[in-house]
Amino acid sequence: MRLPLRTTTAAATRALQSGGLSLLLASQCLLGVAPPGCAETATLPPPAAAAVAPISLEQARQLSAMVEMKALPDSEVSALKKSSLTNSQLMDKGALKVLKSGQEYASKGADPDTQTLDMQVLRQAEGRFSLLIDELAPSFAGGYANRANVRVAMKDYAGAADDYGMALRLAPVGEDVWVNWLNRGSTLVELGQPGQALPDLQRAVELSKAAQAAGSNQAEKLTLLARGSALHALGRWEAAAADYGAVVIKEAGDVRPYWLRYGLELFELGRTQEALGIVRRVAAKYSVEPECQLALYTATAAAGGEQGAAEALRLWNVTPKDVREAASAFDYAKRQWPPSATVAAKAFLDGVGAAGDATASVAPTPAA
Repeated sequence: MRLPLRTTTAAATRALQSGGLSLLLASQCLLGVAPPGCAETATLPPPAAAAVAPISLEQARQLSAMVEMKALPDSEVSALKKSSLTNSQLMDKGALKVLKSGQEYASKGADPDTQTLDMQVLRQAEGRFSLLIDELAPSFAGGYANRANVRVAMKDYAGAADDYGMALRLAPVGEDVWVNWLNRGSTLVELGQPGQALPDLQRAVELSKAAQAAGSNQAEKLTLLARGSALHALGRWEAAAADYGAVVIKEAGDVRPYWLRYGLELFELGRTQEALGIVRRVAAKYSVEPECQLALYTATAAAGGEQGAAEALRLWNVTPKDVREAASAFDYAKRQWPPSATVAAKAFLDGVGAAGDATASVAPTPAA
């Protein structure tokens, strides 16, 4: 199950000018928030074009880590921070006007509350940010981050990943740089490249700890869930379970869709009783969600032997017919179910026969 997330922290709002907003689902990007610090009275010229991308993305990653570990001389840290700050500010009035117009188009084109997208308006937003990047402020990291947000909403994940990368190359250190690492890594996961995403998400997790301490209340949660998603896609079930579990434990009273992914990780690790406990809570909250109900049948049958099989059948029989039909047609690959859970779910469905057959019997399904 995918996790619909959006950042609502003050840090993420501040990041719009310097580093972009948190991604994690294209249609829920927070677009168009006016960045603070964009004073209309500023008169300084835009940075020179020669300042664009002075370092590689790998250098940006390494330098960010070295600054965090205090492994660089103070003079080099100071110079790096100054360069990042310069490339995170937009002082020219004309460029600032273009930035704001792009953000206005973006906010109209992608509504995070109604989950609606207007591709024509989003293309206008992309055009404004391209104008800003290509002609007015080529070394302004926020221009790339804002365009990346729009491209995510347009499902141009490759273009978005390139833009987030450029923003990081221009401003590798800063208070909210974790957001761009998170966004780039999450975009690479969307592209089916979890291995390439993992270093970015690792950097995001590391930086989010300081951001969390500084008041970005959702920073560590967002980065752990994103890294967990990449680890899951790589089949690293134990590491993925650790990331999801860390979030679940901290928010034990607030059942969310990502709890199901955590339950599936536990199932794959052979921790079927723990998995059942998690899945039960998810299925109770999302009672008409076929995936959640299928996970409940599967975990119940696997965790309880013959008694569990009988209970799973009872649950199946009291489930609405349309939910059973949807569960029977479930796409395991699309939802990235782990192998053991997939085998167990198919075994359960084979036992009950065609969707809606309330008279079928079912044998215990195999545990992980």
